[in-house]
Amino acid sequence: MITAFIVEDESNSRDSLIRDLKALCEGIEVIGHAAGVEEAFKQIPVLKPQLLFLDIEIGGGTSFDLLDKLRAAGCTGYQVIFATSHNEYAIKAFRFSAIDYLMKPVDPDELVQAVSKISERKAVPEMDNLKMLLESMSAPKNKFARIALAAGDSILVYKTDEIIRCESERNYTRFYFLKEKPLLVSKTLKDYENLLVPEGFERVHQSHLVNMVHVKKYVKSDGGYLVMHDDASVPVSQHKKELVVRLLSGK
Repeated sequence: MITAFIVEDESNSRDSLIRDLKALCEGIEVIGHAAGVEEAFKQIPVLKPQLLFLDIEIGGGTSFDLLDKLRAAGCTGYQVIFATSHNEYAIKAFRFSAIDYLMKPVDPDELVQAVSKISERKAVPEMDNLKMLLESMSAPKNKFARIALAAGDSILVYKTDEIIRCESERNYTRFYFLKEKPLLVSKTLKDYENLLVPEGFERVHQSHLVNMVHVKKYVKSDGGYLVMHDDASVPVSQHKKELVVRLLSGK
């Protein structure tokens, strides 16, 4: 059984979440709730829940203010799922940080999926990904230097410029790095395409997303392919060839 605490200042949203958790997520026990920063800060260190459901804008500040206070007080060891109605940039920050989130109003199926992911983790992730989220939220738009990748019961943080390429393996994506070993992540290549194309990556083939700064050369023969800094050969789709040439020539 996972104990949960809800921080939500909208009573309808809070009550709906409690009902859905009770009806759909039998492995979750809600042991308390609060509407604001100070109220939550008084209860969480005492109750020691394993999972926090956090609205972003709450009474007395934001859930980030609450997390800062909990961290400063040495209260850690919990996992977090945010509920948000924030804009696309905020959602991108969540994804870069490998933080679980739910869009409001919360869809019951997405709630079950998010809770299932929490239940499958054997260990609580480090606070680094929460710190990374805070940094991302305060950074200039479209400026993401690092990305957190969830693999098994760990969350690993990499600089985006250390990623050479990503390759689709059905519902998984394998990341290749300059210095680290390849990493298989349980998300699709499409998920990472949406995140990384604005960061200088390009989907050059159905199965391949490459960091254009790590292209060594483009070979036009044999159907057309890229040679990357790890000496891998990556095929280029017919409809992407003109774009690749344009990007490499700086036009």
